[in-house]
Amino acid sequence: MNLSAFFRSALVLSVLVIVGASPLCLAGTTDEKATLTEVKQDTQDLMHAIKGYSIEQRDEAITQTRSALDKMDRRISQLENRVDKRWDTMSVASRQKARATLQTLRQKRIALAEWYGGMKSSTADAWEEMKSGFVDAYSVLGDAWQDAQEQFESAD
Repeated sequence: MNLSAFFRSALVLSVLVIVGASPLCLAGTTDEKATLTEVKQDTQDLMHAIKGYSIEQRDEAITQTRSALDKMDRRISQLENRVDKRWDTMSVASRQKARATLQTLRQKRIALAEWYGGMKSSTADAWEEMKSGFVDAYSVLGDAWQDAQEQFESAD
């Protein structure tokens, strides 16, 4: 098992533990590349929707965020698969850059999972703060994913 595969496995397990997701939610991963436009639109749509949810609509907000998180997880997994497929042909510098980029994605995703957990269990008094924190963290993850996508697109 190469280092990238190890990190991917560790990420998936930690995210599943943190957010309580089923491993089956990742079973539908395809090799299709998500476009930057799609990710930007998805990010904007989710952030706009979450900002509009009241505490009374928390269940709807959680359902929508869970779906968005699953989609982002699949996109990250696709990037990792692309790196894994090219690993043996990559230079040492490219491998180091890919590792660093994927590590950044993992860190941002874990931070987002923490905000998601906070949203799920927040009180009415903390709801606005939890939504705001989640939206900010999702935006940061979206930016990191876009950076990674651009890096791997230019390497293809």
